[in-house]
Amino acid sequence: MPAPDLDPNAIAAIVEYVYQRYGIVVPPERKEAFSAELGRIQIGAKLGSMAELASRLRQGGSGGLELQLAEAASVNHTSFCREPDVLSYFEEEVLKKMNPSRTHRIWSAAASSGEEAYTIAMMASQHFGPQVARQVVAILGTDINRSCVDQAAGGYYSAARVSGVPADWRQLYFQSEGHRHRISESLRNMCLFRRLNLKLKPWPFQAQFDVIFCRNVLYYFDVPQQTDLAQRLYRQLKVGGWLFTSVTEGIRDLGTKFVPVRPGIYRKESP
Repeated sequence: MPAPDLDPNAIAAIVEYVYQRYGIVVPPERKEAFSAELGRIQIGAKLGSMAELASRLRQGGSGGLELQLAEAASVNHTSFCREPDVLSYFEEEVLKKMNPSRTHRIWSAAASSGEEAYTIAMMASQHFGPQVARQVVAILGTDINRSCVDQAAGGYYSAARVSGVPADWRQLYFQSEGHRHRISESLRNMCLFRRLNLKLKPWPFQAQFDVIFCRNVLYYFDVPQQTDLAQRLYRQLKVGGWLFTSVTEGIRDLGTKFVPVRPGIYRKESP
C-alpha cells in the first residue's frame, strides 16, 4: 500500500475547506490526527496526492469523500446520562412541566450516536409512561457524521457504552442481543435521526422547537461561527423555549437575546 502524501499546503487547503463547508475549526492539537485521517482518505480513494484530494473536494460532486471528510473533522464524544446536573434541571423545570395534551418538539442538534436523544426519551418515559411519552415528546437527533446517525437509528450499544445507565433503566429500555444492547422499540419510535450540517442555510425544519440540546458543539467553531449558530438556534426556538449547551460552553458574550438561567441553560423569553 502506498504511503499517504502529507503535503502541508494541501492539508492547509483542506482545513480551510472544512471551515468554509462545515464551520468546523481544526485546532492545532488535532491537526496531526486530522492529517492522518486525510492520509487514510487519500489512500482509500486511490488518489495520487493530497493536492488531488483537495482538488476533488473543491470541484464538488464527491459525496463519498465529503462524508469521510465530515467524519474525520468531527469528534464524537458522548455518553448516556451525561452532565446529570443539567439533566436534573431539565427533568424538574422543563419535562415535568410539559403539557401532556400536546406534542413537544425536542432537537438534539449534535446527536452523535444517539445517547443524548435516547437519554431524553428514557426520562420522558419514566415521567409520563412509555405510551403517553410518545404523544408528549418528539425527538429529532441530527449529526454531520453519517456513521453516527446510522448507529443512532439502529440503537445498538456495547456493554461499556450502557454502563452509565441506571440498572433499572437498562432492564426497562434495553434488550441484550449477544454482546450488544439495543434500545427498546418504544424509545426508537420516539426518536428520528437525520444527517445535518449545522452550517446549512436554511435548516430544513417546518416548525420551531420547544427544547434544543446543542452540547459540546460551540467550541468546534470560531467566534463568528458561534455567534451565527447561537442566533439561528434562538430563531429556531419557540418563545418560552429552552436551550441546553454544555456547562463549559457559554453564549453570554455572543450577542443573542437568550436569557441565562444557569451554566449551560438558557431560555428564549421574547421573539
